[in-house]
Amino acid sequence: MKSGKLVRTLKSFVIYFLLVAFVIIILYPFFYSLICSFKASGEILAGKQFWPVKWRWENYVTAWNKANFYKYTMNTIFYATTVTVISILIDSCCGYVFARGEFPGKKLIFSVKTAMMFLALGSATMYPQLQILSRLHLHKTLWGLILMTFFGGSVAYIFMIRAFILSLPQELDDAATIDGCSFMGVFFRIILPLIRPVIATIGVLSFKGAWNDYLFPLILTMSNPDKRTLAVGLYIMENGTMSADWSIMLPGMIISAMPLIVIYMFLNKYFLESLASGAIKA
Repeated sequence: MKSGKLVRTLKSFVIYFLLVAFVIIILYPFFYSLICSFKASGEILAGKQFWPVKWRWENYVTAWNKANFYKYTMNTIFYATTVTVISILIDSCCGYVFARGEFPGKKLIFSVKTAMMFLALGSATMYPQLQILSRLHLHKTLWGLILMTFFGGSVAYIFMIRAFILSLPQELDDAATIDGCSFMGVFFRIILPLIRPVIATIGVLSFKGAWNDYLFPLILTMSNPDKRTLAVGLYIMENGTMSADWSIMLPGMIISAMPLIVIYMFLNKYFLESLASGAIKA
């Protein structure tokens, strides 16, 4: 009896030790960058000691002002928030239609749509998209990026929502229909409140993707610096005149990462609930 308890205790100790070690390995680069963001540039490059000789809180003020981070942050918030709202609306409606709707060719369309998850077109679609935006005179604005998101839609998110809705009882829809709800009325009144966990997951992932989006915003804002996002601003800092000034670059990176961390902290409960509920099951 004691031997079995000892084995369980040792097993728990090993598991917790590995988990703690894994967390330390994951968080150490961010923590080290955070500490270095309070150092002078020469002190960072010297790398002689972990803690700053003098805590330079003014690094963040300098980065915010000198690198025009206020403008970039406002642009990124507008872009990421709009993309997230559009993604949630479009993908949830598509997932609901594929889960509950009945129309000719539904299985074929969904199969083709799902197959696109495994196609990496990469930059092959970039030139046609730029041509479309140029014809619409949106190739130098954030609205061009938002428009591409509106017509794009994420196959993975549609797949997640469809799987989540399929796990809900069909009787809910039938009861609402008997009470007089239309097809979309059932979605907004019944289904949408029940899929909040997967909606929160998609919201976090969409916001993260838009917040860190780099290549397309770089191309569209190349001739319009006032529309740059934070990811583009950080790239300009790294490869421009401030390339060697780590006392500005590191605070800029921390500023860029903080909104994502805060959003995840607030939506963490729904994110985990979505995964635990089997939202990503086929």
